[in-house]
Amino acid sequence: MKRPLHEVAQFARSEVLNYLIEKGATVDPLKRADWTPLMLACTKTGSKACSCIANLLEANANPLLRNKDGWTSLHIVCRSGDLNAFDLLLKHSISCINDRSNNGRSAMHIAAFHGHEPLIERLATVNSDFLNAKDSSGSTPLHEAIKGGHLTASVRLVKLGADVGATDNVGQTILHVAALTGNTCAVRYILKNNLIDVHTVALFNVTPLVAARRSNHADTIKCLIEFGAVK
Repeated sequence: MKRPLHEVAQFARSEVLNYLIEKGATVDPLKRADWTPLMLACTKTGSKACSCIANLLEANANPLLRNKDGWTSLHIVCRSGDLNAFDLLLKHSISCINDRSNNGRSAMHIAAFHGHEPLIERLATVNSDFLNAKDSSGSTPLHEAIKGGHLTASVRLVKLGADVGATDNVGQTILHVAALTGNTCAVRYILKNNLIDVHTVALFNVTPLVAARRSNHADTIKCLIEFGAVK
């Protein structure tokens, strides 16, 4: 059941939140889908949201609780992208940085998919192994950054040491993902820098060109052919 503390946390009303806590409100009540006030506060960015997060943590809100998808508050912060909120959670509980969602996604996967470069760099500084972690589908953070359409974040991951040759559970490279999603800029970057061969094959003989054609991405098809893909 959604309670007043959920409402004020969701809209980053820090003064009202403090009042409710002072009056004895339970800091970790669960609403439908198992969201806590702390999780809702983490969907917001900026100083007011950080104030809510800090006050909830000070009142012993548990950052390790999970919603129905297995997401913790840190996962949610990595989606919203507030570095200060990230630091607040990590200072309170460093162990939450290792948590995975129900489908195996790490904080780095989420930050990469949403293109949050400061968080990507911070996570890589904490543990460089996060760069090449795989989720339950075999995707790495670099796959996710390409999938999300974030070229600058993808380049940052490569410079930090992400494995450009990693494949997912069906053998897809980052070039397959770029082709499948019509991310022509990423396709050009990958091929121009010789990161992946244009003829690389995933399971079922799927090449990047086949992937682009399946999704009917004309510009991407043209780019692949320009770099030597067989028509």
